[in-house]
Amino acid sequence: MSLWSRHFVVTPLVLALISGCTDGTSAIDEEFTAENAAALYQDDDDRDRDRDDDDDDDDDDDDDDDDDRRGRGRGRGRNNENDCSITWQKELMITELGVVNDARAEGCGPWSFCGVMRNLAGKRNEQEFVKRFVESWLYDQTMHGVVVKKRENMRTLVLDPWKARSANGKYDLAVAPFYLLAIVYRPDLRKNGEVGTAGGEGRFVYGVRDSSGADLRFTVIFEYKLPDHRGRSAEDWAEDWHALGKLQLGSSAYNKKLEKITNRFAGRGSQADRNLNQIRTNENALDPLWELREFHLESDGYLHTVPAALTPLLSMNGTSMLTSFVRNNEQKINSGSHQVPIQINGTPFSAGAVETPTPSFTWNVPDVSAALKRKFSIQTCNGCHAGDTGTRFLHIAPNNGDKARLSAFVTDVAMTERVDELKGLLGCE
Repeated sequence: MSLWSRHFVVTPLVLALISGCTDGTSAIDEEFTAENAAALYQDDDDRDRDRDDDDDDDDDDDDDDDDDRRGRGRGRGRNNENDCSITWQKELMITELGVVNDARAEGCGPWSFCGVMRNLAGKRNEQEFVKRFVESWLYDQTMHGVVVKKRENMRTLVLDPWKARSANGKYDLAVAPFYLLAIVYRPDLRKNGEVGTAGGEGRFVYGVRDSSGADLRFTVIFEYKLPDHRGRSAEDWAEDWHALGKLQLGSSAYNKKLEKITNRFAGRGSQADRNLNQIRTNENALDPLWELREFHLESDGYLHTVPAALTPLLSMNGTSMLTSFVRNNEQKINSGSHQVPIQINGTPFSAGAVETPTPSFTWNVPDVSAALKRKFSIQTCNGCHAGDTGTRFLHIAPNNGDKARLSAFVTDVAMTERVDELKGLLGCE
């Protein structure tokens, strides 16, 4: 079942219409408009070690954390006031250089691109697994009658330099050009009563560098469900991430604790391939037109490009077909539970890859209310990454070796909602 056939939690502050965003940013509330979002955000353009933990060690870590929790209140209304201060930079959106530049994020460490790809590949041939993913930009792909066009600059900017650093013309994952930008906890993406997804999502966000080591405008995000392994609930996951707030950001103790958490959903022995919801990419490094793609692990065990979540073809913008769809799905759009069909009456409707033509782009839906149009538009990939949030394409952006640059929408709007969600799980209401 696709992630997008499931229902999101709807919180009081912000309707969780996050499915269109590659970093999963939440939707705006009724009073937040593209105009005041733009005022908040000032031109984003300017602004090996191998640590293979065996399963027994991971189980010991879980037992230690379970023992810790026995002394803490669990569930709503059972936490004390001293436990309710949230530092989102430590618990929800982790971009500190002492974390993302840690040895765990280098070579084939557990937070590196190499590490997460190896854990997803499992027993499959590692080279074939990686090749199918990274070379998918090199050829046209047709999905339900829609062509996702190749972007051949992927070869010259990313793949050829990577192979040149590798032996025997292969893709040596230890020297991959992908580097860690952020580790993210999304408690607002938990599902109501759905087995295996109760905890929300954990994410690794990567940037991409060219042959000279310069940042490309290109991000790759691995998005995992937080599983209910050994009965771990949303409250358990919340307490684990919240415990990071008591430690010094980027310290040895902090990074060790964070590694224990990430190993539970993305590490060796965690069934990372089952936990992966999707991979999303967002770039205009390969072509001047911004493009977002989505990948799923399919039944053959490899990553495949799939129709982007909740986003119609750009050619549907301003059409009567789009208006009819939005009107017919008004209730589900308002609750954040609608789906965008692949076709309507035999006509392709869902985008294969998502194009974002301008920084101010927002969907034009004739003859519907402004509120309904906004709720529909912000759920799309290109609405969320442009005019509906006042964002210039990237919510988490490379920053020339400094900490990742976050959009004002993330820091000033989305984090408020996520902090409230975390407090609710901790019983701090």
